[in-house]
Parts: sequence; C-alpha cells; structure tokens
Amino acid sequence: MFRIHAFQIRVIGFLTTVAFFLPMATSAQTAKVSAKATKSYTLANLSAERKIAAAKKRRIIFNNDGNESFGQAKTVSKDGLLSPRSYGLENSQVDAIYYCTSHAWGNFNHDSKTGTVLRLKEEKGKETLFKNNLTGEFIDAGLDPLKVMVEFGHSAKKEVFWSMRMNDTHDGGQTKYGPVLFGANKIKTAHPEYLVGSQFEKGSGSWSAANYGLKVVRDYTYTFIEEVCQNYDVDGIELDFFRHRVFFKSTFKGQNALPEEVAAMTDLMRRIRKMTEAEGLKRKRPILISMRVPDSKQYALAIGLDIENWLKEGLLDIMSVSSYIRLKPWEESVKLGHQYGVQVYPSLDESRISDKVSETLRSSDLSYRAQAAEAWAAGVDGIYMFNFFNPKSRLWSEIGDPAALAKLDKDYFASVRGIGKNAAVPHKSYVKVPILNPDSPIKISKDKNGSVELRIGKEDLSIQTATLALRFKDTLADTKNLVVQLNGQTLDLSGTEKDWLLFKLKSGDPLKQINTISCSVKSAPEKPLIWTDLMLSIRAK
Repeated sequence: MFRIHAFQIRVIGFLTTVAFFLPMATSAQTAKVSAKATKSYTLANLSAERKIAAAKKRRIIFNNDGNESFGQAKTVSKDGLLSPRSYGLENSQVDAIYYCTSHAWGNFNHDSKTGTVLRLKEEKGKETLFKNNLTGEFIDAGLDPLKVMVEFGHSAKKEVFWSMRMNDTHDGGQTKYGPVLFGANKIKTAHPEYLVGSQFEKGSGSWSAANYGLKVVRDYTYTFIEEVCQNYDVDGIELDFFRHRVFFKSTFKGQNALPEEVAAMTDLMRRIRKMTEAEGLKRKRPILISMRVPDSKQYALAIGLDIENWLKEGLLDIMSVSSYIRLKPWEESVKLGHQYGVQVYPSLDESRISDKVSETLRSSDLSYRAQAAEAWAAGVDGIYMFNFFNPKSRLWSEIGDPAALAKLDKDYFASVRGIGKNAAVPHKSYVKVPILNPDSPIKISKDKNGSVELRIGKEDLSIQTATLALRFKDTLADTKNLVVQLNGQTLDLSGTEKDWLLFKLKSGDPLKQINTISCSVKSAPEKPLIWTDLMLSIRAK
C-alpha cells in the first residue's frame, strides 16, 4: 500500500517540497526531514516512524486464521484464496488484517524453510481438516498465501500483520485432525523432549505445547519470526499468546511460571524487538509488534508473560486483550496500555456457552454490536475480531464507528463468555467481571439475593427503547414473589416470553453505562430461584 508522504528538503538556499511514496506512511510525518533522502536512515528515524505507525487509527482489526488453503479455496489462484474471507473487506471499516499461517507451533502454510509446511492430505479413512488441502499447490504455483494476503491488503489500503500463534496445540487431540497435524510436524516428532508433556499426558492444557523453558524452543520461535520479517512485506507481526496459554512445564502442571521462565520469555521478546528493528533498518520501514495477551497482568504473569515489564521496555506497539476468557473490565487494559503509549484492542471472540439458546443469542450481530459499543465506551482504540470470517457481514461496516453504532439495535449480556475453561494456570480467582449464564447460574433465596453488573455503551433512550430480560429456570409461576431492581430502583414486570421475564424500561429509569441489576424474593420460595441469564435489548423507536 502507498500513501503520499511529504518531506521538506533544503536545496541550495531555498525550500522545496518533494512528494514521494512511502509504504503505510501517514500525514503526521509531513514536515519531517527525510533521512531516507539523504541515505542516513538510522535507528532513531526508524523508532520515530514506528511510533507514528503504531499510533495509526485502526477501526477494526480482522484476525484471519488462514485456513483458506486447507480446503476453502476451490481453485489454486488468487481469487480462490481471497474469495472465502477477503473479498468484501475492501471498503469496510477493517483497517488491519492479521493473517495467521501458524497452525500448531512449527507448522505453517506459508513457504517456511525453518518449520514444516503443511502439505499433508487426508489420511485414508479419516476425516480431517486437510481433506482438500491445497497449500502445497498454492506455494508451488508461486501463490504463497501470506504473500497473496499482503498484496491484497496493501492494494486495499490496509495493513497486514503476520500472526504467529505462540503455542497453538490443536495437534494435541486424540481424534479428528489432532494426530494428523502432530504427525506432520517434523520438529515435534523428531524431538518430543521439546514439549511440556509426553503424548496424551493430562495437565493444564495440552501436552503438545512447546516448552519455552528450553533455549532451543525459543531459538526456533525466533527463527520462525525472523524468516517472515526477512521475506514478506508485512507491516507488523502479531504474537498471539492466547492460542493457547501453556508455555512451560510448570504451567502445564497447573503451577505459576517460575521466575527463570518469566525471565526467559522476556529475553525472547527483547530478541524479537531487536530483530524487527534490524530488519526495519534494512528495508527502511518499521515492523510493528502486536501481541494478544490476557486482560489481567497478574494472570499473564502467572502463565509466564510479564506484560507490564514488556510495556515499560517498549517491546510491543499494539496490545489486543482477552479471548475465550475475559478476566477484567476493558477499562483496566486501556489504562495499562495507554500508560505506556500503547493502543489497546479488545478481542471479541465467539461464545462457547453450552446452552444453545444463550449461545445463539450471543452469536448474533446484535450481540457483537453491543460488545463493541461497551468496548468503545471503555476507551479502547478499536475493535479486534477473532474467529469471525464472513467478509460480507454488515458488522465490518458498523462496529468500527462508535457514533453510528450508538444508533443501532443491540443486545447486551452480563457475560458473553462465562467463566471459560481452564487451559493453563487456573484463572477463576482472577475473574473480576460477571459470569452469569446458564453454565454459571445464581441461586436466589430468602437469605441470599443475586446481583450482577451490566456494562453498556452510550445509549440514548430518547430515540431508543430498552427492555431488560431475565431468564430463570422453572420460575415463571412465582413472578409475584420476585423483586427486580435496576440501580436500586424497582422495575415493573411487563410480560413473559418462554422462560424470560421482561421489564420494559421507561425514560425515567436509571440506565447508566455501568449498571447493577439485583434480584431478591419477598418471601421464602419453596426452592431457590435459579437465575440463568440476563439480556438488555436496545431498539430504535
């Protein structure tokens, strides 16, 4: 991608403005003396340009997990690769594409010489992800998926980051494509001692995770990333620490990472930053570092990631937080990132609540709008979308604009993800956000009230209506005994729908950005009331 970038150069006593093109440059660089023009591009120049590039506005970051070449592509062509997930994004609010070609540590579907290229096909009699894998055919035809995506993104005036899953362990399963994916990995099969556990060993997470406590594993990881920075015109790299969360033998055993393990991971981050600076100097353009990490610095440290120290040392430029588990309100991550001048993006992932009714509601466009609106109100710099791949979805042209989003219909939930499953050091003690959903209900009795916090975006009830819906298990016959309050004010029941109680809010009801919804009973019920869900529906009048 190219944008006009003006520099002022003094020529024999008078000032001439020379316009020329620089990849991904911004207007903030105008009036800056060009070190490139004088062939004296230094680390100071690179650092200055990196800060400008890092501060660039990204309304939406689209994480594409790069599975197109594994079977979604019907033809070995650019159109074949781009049709499933990319065409349709050109005029959207997506400003950055994070393209993942790392599928389990050491396996790739770009043309890697340091790891294993996933050319495998379906094994006879087994249904796998790779039944119609065309990765080898794409690479042999000169259509490396990562290069194709970089070209597409830049032609559409979008940044493209390569996403490295720091320890994806989809290869650890005993069924489906797990054994096939593991068997294809030349490094892991040759060196099982590089892993946190032995095959199919039980632990907090998967046995197939690479052990970052070993220098050889850290060296391999460094080489994987260096190879991409040297051979691909990416605008940055993403280090995804959420796919998955086990990095050491200690955390595989459910224990906090050891101090020496934390130090080793930090040393790797320093090496990666130094390498991206060296490669940036060679190409005279910075390579940004983005990271997806837990939204609790305390929990991140427990699994071996010293995020705050990384921020202090300037080892990352962009921070995406959360995933299948959410631990803290977005405001805390925003405060942490902005304290060190780093942009913060909330990762909006699909719900994995087991109850199908609640899961379906949370997967709707109305729910994604609400999640984005809540995040914008918390001060985030943009929205990060994970495991959402429809390039023609209207969300790509909605959730990146908080002002327009405020006028659209939404469905808010106290918790989209719930408590989440353990896949590393136990995280439940770090959870500081509501977890109400059918998997984590609240029991209400005469001696025990229920209370839930609900955070929303900036809504205007003068042009919208709001309905609070509470879902209970076997409770509708006892509605007269139930007292529901919104921020201390008792609400009147408006009606029922299946196992939901509906409360239509009036203009005088105290709806805020941070709300408390509480439930109590007037008299002791025959059995405790089971409060299973909460939804606030916002609709245009």
